[in-house]
Amino acid sequence: LLRDQATRNFANGILWQADPDCILLRERFHDLTETELRSLAIYFGMTAGLVMTSDALDELSAKRLRLWKLVLQPRRATCHFPLLGQPGASGPDGDPVRVQVRRSVEDQAAPAAIFVFNTGDAPAERTYSLARLGLPGAWHIVEWISGHTWPEPTEQISVTLAPHDGTLLFASRQPLTTPPESLP
Repeated sequence: LLRDQATRNFANGILWQADPDCILLRERFHDLTETELRSLAIYFGMTAGLVMTSDALDELSAKRLRLWKLVLQPRRATCHFPLLGQPGASGPDGDPVRVQVRRSVEDQAAPAAIFVFNTGDAPAERTYSLARLGLPGAWHIVEWISGHTWPEPTEQISVTLAPHDGTLLFASRQPLTTPPESLP
């Protein structure tokens, strides 16, 4: 599923509506860690395709409901895998770190979402210029999980990720004091 989402996403909204399978939110009856569950939910939510879960929403914790609200979007958006197919970059046979960039179709001034996901079994450190990710110039950054706001606009991001961990960043031309509660 991780490979297919990246390599087939170009046709999402053109030939079909991407179906990543159900997003898992439940607290039990699975072998995923909290980090793996969160990272997979955001990865699939970022694709801007079909979003569904089979979990009983009234049984979810506040933390899992926040994650569900993040990925459940009625607005049209596009998701790009800007490094896919580049030598030495993320891809099915290359670097296990995947990068997704999601933008609103209707509102280009809205913050962009950047998800960097380490699908590998070893820790990973990466630095990317925002221009390489399709976001030229300096951007204000806020981290979704921690709510940490970067002090100055930046033209690059650097992340350190544990195995199977991801970080969701929101990039905006205007300063952000808190992270948006939903994807663009």
